Amino acid sequence: MNAIHRLLFGGCVALAAASAAAAPGLPDECSAPADLVATEAPLPRLRAALRGRDPVRVIVLGTGSAEGAVPREEAERLGAEPDPARGNHSARLPDATPDSAWPARFAAALQAAHPGRRIDLRVIAKPGASTADLRRVVDAEVLREAPALLVLQVGIADARLGRAVPDFGADLEAALDLLARRRIDVLLVDMQYGATTALFINTAPYRAYLRWIARSHDLPYFRRHELMQHWFDNGSFEPHPADVARARADKLRMDACVGGQLAALVEMALDSP
Repeated sequence: MNAIHRLLFGGCVALAAASAAAAPGLPDECSAPADLVATEAPLPRLRAALRGRDPVRVIVLGTGSAEGAVPREEAERLGAEPDPARGNHSARLPDATPDSAWPARFAAALQAAHPGRRIDLRVIAKPGASTADLRRVVDAEVLREAPALLVLQVGIADARLGRAVPDFGADLEAALDLLARRRIDVLLVDMQYGATTALFINTAPYRAYLRWIARSHDLPYFRRHELMQHWFDNGSFEPHPADVARARADKLRMDACVGGQLAALVEMALDSP
């Protein structure tokens, strides 16, 4: 059992315990109930790569949030700017950079947990992409690069389009089948939570399907939507701050929390047999 796992979960007799913990190096506002950042699914290829000598290749494949964008429904609250080049699905924060988005924060936390290894991160962001679109990216790009780990963020575009959940699931299953044949580890991530977005888009059926697929394929699943909602509900972050600058700052801090907790989930998966 490694240091991050001990610090996060030492003293817990059950992963579903109600106690909360923040990943090492993160502030208390990043604390989360243990059952939201728990997994028993392994990451065998990533574990082997971290024991080797070559750089460890990790790809994050997702929609607009992978490059720091926010759902269009949250744009006014955050003072975000529409980007016609990326369609009308998401908006960009003026002060957001690739280094401030959750994938870069995740890679930095993973690198800190393994200082003797080099983590090479590639982010493939496809704003507005459905799971069918992402499956094609897996086939065309991810398989060619053969990373040790693919972090696959899916669901929001399918929910916004109102795609039938079985169709969403079939596309995801097809992508996972391609990845399994190449023995590429996969970690599933669901969509962002936003109070305004939740008024217009029902993501629950897609998240339920993600949970089922993760269990049936024995994959780690990072419940980002529930985690972000928890932070809003418990007062770590204000869902409707009056000041736009505060809302933007909260978004950047929350991305740091997401990245850190995602790295903690990976460490737990690395400890799984």
